[in-house]
Amino acid sequence: MKFGAFFLLQSPKMDSIKTVYENAFEQMKLAEDLGFDSIWLAEHHFSNYGFCPNPLLLAIKVAQITKRVRIGTAVLVLPLWHPIRLAEDIAMTDLLTDGRLELGIGRGYQVHEFDAFGTDMDQSRHNYEEFVEILMQSFKTESFSYNGGIYKFPELATYPKVIQKPHPQIWVAAQSDESIKNAASRGFSLFTSGSGRSYDFLTNVGKIFRQAADDSGNDSSQMEFSVQNQVYVTENENDASESSEHHRWQYRMANHLRNGTLNIENGVARVEVVTDEPELEDFTKTRTLSGTPDKVSTQIKHYRDEVGITQLNCSFSFGTLGHDKIKKSMKLFAEKVMPQFH
Repeated sequence: MKFGAFFLLQSPKMDSIKTVYENAFEQMKLAEDLGFDSIWLAEHHFSNYGFCPNPLLLAIKVAQITKRVRIGTAVLVLPLWHPIRLAEDIAMTDLLTDGRLELGIGRGYQVHEFDAFGTDMDQSRHNYEEFVEILMQSFKTESFSYNGGIYKFPELATYPKVIQKPHPQIWVAAQSDESIKNAASRGFSLFTSGSGRSYDFLTNVGKIFRQAADDSGNDSSQMEFSVQNQVYVTENENDASESSEHHRWQYRMANHLRNGTLNIENGVARVEVVTDEPELEDFTKTRTLSGTPDKVSTQIKHYRDEVGITQLNCSFSFGTLGHDKIKKSMKLFAEKVMPQFH
């Protein structure tokens, strides 16, 4: 199994963005030193849920402060970009990271982001399909034209070209059956969010992905499938239980953003209870990877053996969990959990 470290760069208490970035850079360097395989960067706009509007720019900085780890976008929200400009930016990032880029893409789910950019969320699927076609042509051909329902342009060549051939590995963030099957049929890798979700949900995602890959003629045993989840490792079970509040903040934020019900004032999200949300203790029991190294290892083995993942992307920073606790959790994970899967 592979292990990645995922970064939202969020701040529930609206800490200075300089502090948020400095802490994140320290944690990213630590991830490489501890032997993680990759670092993943999220795209979000207009609220303290995430202070990274451009993962590609940040990926170049991460490449400067690390030497080995793969650097991924998790994800670029395609409908919020223009495909030609993004194709150029992806290629330039691949060049400036010395071919360490992993390309994570998705349709997006936050209503307020689409509204602010003047993009119709109802067209996101059609937009996404054309967008992917354009990206693939830019990677594989010297010049091309396009005449679609949304995008139209005459013959042109994009520069620079990606240095990974035929292109960086492509990951798709998906949760609906249709999006999962679409990714599998294209031969793309898949990641889905495990935060706040049950094992049964994730197991079903894995089955749909593998079956769709095989049905489309791809070898599912050779395809990557990653779950992204919040992780908190501690030697003290009481400490793990106390982290439930931080897990719940992330769960509430994500759900309100997805449903378009989040109240944002001056960029600060006012997080409220989600209808039918899990009990507080459920977040550390079954819906996140939290607890002692032995407990977390057992949970990950279930992900590997039952869900069928090949990679785990760990979100160590969530809620208002402190910087020192985050680093301690990362070290425990690397020293006592990861060796069981290598």
